[in-house]
Amino acid sequence: MNQPNQLIDAYLDGELTDQQAQQLRDYVDQSPEQAMAFVRAVCMDQALYDLNVVADEVESFENDDKYTEKRSIVGRVVTALAMAAVLALAAMIWLMQPEPRAAAPEAVVATTVAMLTDSTRAVFADGQAPVMLGGELPPGVLQLESGMVQVMFKSGAVVDLTGPCTFDMTESNRGRLINGVLEAYVPPAARGFTIDVGHTLRVIDLGTRFRLTADNQQVQVQVDEGHVQVLRLGPDGRPVESHTLAAASMASLDDDKLTFGEYVPTQRPRRYMDAVLQDQPAMYWPLNAESGQMAWVDMGPRMLDAAMNGGAGIIADGPLGESAVHFDGSNELAAGSRQRDLITGAPLTVETWLRLGEQTRPASIVLVSPGGRDFGWELGLIGRDEPLRLAFDLFGQHRYRFDQVKLDHDRWMHIAVALDDAGVARLYVDGKLRQSLTGPPPRQGEPNNAVVKIGGWAAGPFFRGDLAHLAIYDHALKVDRMRHHVDSSKSDTADQENH
Repeated sequence: MNQPNQLIDAYLDGELTDQQAQQLRDYVDQSPEQAMAFVRAVCMDQALYDLNVVADEVESFENDDKYTEKRSIVGRVVTALAMAAVLALAAMIWLMQPEPRAAAPEAVVATTVAMLTDSTRAVFADGQAPVMLGGELPPGVLQLESGMVQVMFKSGAVVDLTGPCTFDMTESNRGRLINGVLEAYVPPAARGFTIDVGHTLRVIDLGTRFRLTADNQQVQVQVDEGHVQVLRLGPDGRPVESHTLAAASMASLDDDKLTFGEYVPTQRPRRYMDAVLQDQPAMYWPLNAESGQMAWVDMGPRMLDAAMNGGAGIIADGPLGESAVHFDGSNELAAGSRQRDLITGAPLTVETWLRLGEQTRPASIVLVSPGGRDFGWELGLIGRDEPLRLAFDLFGQHRYRFDQVKLDHDRWMHIAVALDDAGVARLYVDGKLRQSLTGPPPRQGEPNNAVVKIGGWAAGPFFRGDLAHLAIYDHALKVDRMRHHVDSSKSDTADQENH
């Protein structure tokens, strides 16, 4: 194999030998035109799938009566893809640059080890200089308070960081996770990519995709593809225990003890999550942690621990192919106590995926209140016999009873209630407007210290069923955005089926 196109195809498939990789480097180095041909091929390969998704959206919009209104949405998507292509171009040119030669001892050489290749509502720690997309990163610590960022190392390894997260970029193929959540994709060229977790664990990639979670109590490694080597480190930093993990396996380090188990690899619903984040929720609980008893919460400056109480637990069959939270009717998920900046009045939107169990009594799905029941709101189920109905209760003001909408059992439904500042509450099911109710003009909502309870409240009543992807907004979402969220979820589901 020596034709340039064959070499590029093999590169995209991850099948280059060392000799072929050198041939490809020589080809790219021969001229700017050949380098550009290589970059175009890589960008085209990365963009084809997303362009097909956009084409499908354009076709559906053209058949919609509101095509003119929605055209701007498509324009923003196409613009985003164009920006992504430009960023990919810059990243590939940057990756193909040779490593700097060793300098004389007296010389000072400015070096970089990575590039920021994606960012979603990222908030960095006070005093840390903001990083622009495409900006090169020197060795050092990234302290992410909230949001998500993606970093591409010089080696080609890519890590996604979810705040709050502290990550130290130490070398061009190495880093240290101090705390938080990290997901890594490592192409063949970056084999050997190494992540230290604190000073207790080392993960060496053997060509894979893996996920790391670290907090004060536990470190967890989950392998989606390929293999990793997991090393437990002693007090002197030297390995004292070594194991190789294959795909669909996991390891946990707790009190200097490694335990092992099975893990169901999932592909995160990126399109749905991106659609939610585009509408700037005040808070967002994906509720899809693969294991453990914690779920990361909001995308604002403050992240709240979501501690599952009682029998609440993780199930594998979530609405978008990932996991979700199950409630057995005697438990709740306390998403935080007396936390700031929660929306307690209109306008607002609450949105979630819901699967009803054998619910035979009223139940609270989510409640937000600064205390008592004179201010705040609750989304719940009302009625004593089947079928139960949804209700939205604006405490001390009005209860909206959506009595015309029957909820199905044992299937995932996308549910959203949008309350505007005129007192109109709209219920959407699976992206469609099902019922509108009018109440008195509500008091304007302001951020407030409040308690959040998911699946019940202190004295009950408790919810029986499953929940995923709960988001709260400080504005009333329109029907086109609801439809866009649901359409995005269909693309994620298709990805899961083809994965």
